[in-house]
Formats: sequence, C-alpha cells, structure tokens
Amino acid sequence: MTIRLPTLAACAAAACLCNPATAQTPTPAPADSAAAQAAAAPARAPRRDANLITRPEIESNGGRNAYELVTRLRPRWLRAIAASTGAAGEMDPVYVYLDGARVGPAPRELYRITAEQIAELRYIPSQEAVARWGGYHSSGVIFITSR
Repeated sequence: MTIRLPTLAACAAAACLCNPATAQTPTPAPADSAAAQAAAAPARAPRRDANLITRPEIESNGGRNAYELVTRLRPRWLRAIAASTGAAGEMDPVYVYLDGARVGPAPRELYRITAEQIAELRYIPSQEAVARWGGYHSSGVIFITSR
C-alpha cells in the first residue's frame, strides 16, 4: 500500500480540525484604525536620554541643587574615567559649565547651583568634551543651561 504525502498531510490537517484539543485558535484580524491599536497597546514610558536631565525630571525629583539631581538621576556622570594626567596619577575632574562658562570642577560647583536655576543638565562625554574644550576635560563635562 502506497500513501502519498499530499494525502497524508491533508488527513493530518483534518484530524487537527476535528479534535478540539489540538485545534488552534484563529488569530484576530488587525484593527482598522490607529486609535484602536493605540488603545490596545500598553502605555510605555518615554525613553530617557542617559546624557540629559530635563526640567520635568528636575521638578519631579525634588532635589535642592544640581549635585542632588545628578547623584539621584545620573550618578555615573560624576565618575572620573580619564587616564592619569600627572606624575601623581591624578585624574581630571568632571568640569561644570553654566550657560557656556566654566565654573569649576564637580561636585563642588554642583552644590552652588540651585534646582530652581536649572532648565536642563547635559553630560558631554569625554571624547566630545576634549574635542570642544581641550585635554583637561577627559572625564567629561556637565553642561548646565539656566532658566
């Protein structure tokens, strides 16, 4: 007795349809409107920028000064990651700029800037900071824009 493959496949498909335990549920048809799709999808929080702290984040955090904001929201900004700069093996500090003017090293200068003064804080990574401001910025820059 010879069984042909197309016939065998048809029999197996028919057996699945007849047996409720192995039957597959049909997939629902796609929604007609974008509003229906948006309502069905779970709401996602907007993805935050790892190098930016915005005014809404500042207001929701409740920090009193720039240091508290940075340590609570983006603590990695304060890590000195540069290679040694002197014979003593000292590392370049993370410098703070306020509206384009260098005010000094972090964290000391971050304590002096109140949260009410800040529109946004932006971390400039080491390579970009060195390209913009020179070799003593190899740990990066915290660039603060005031309100």
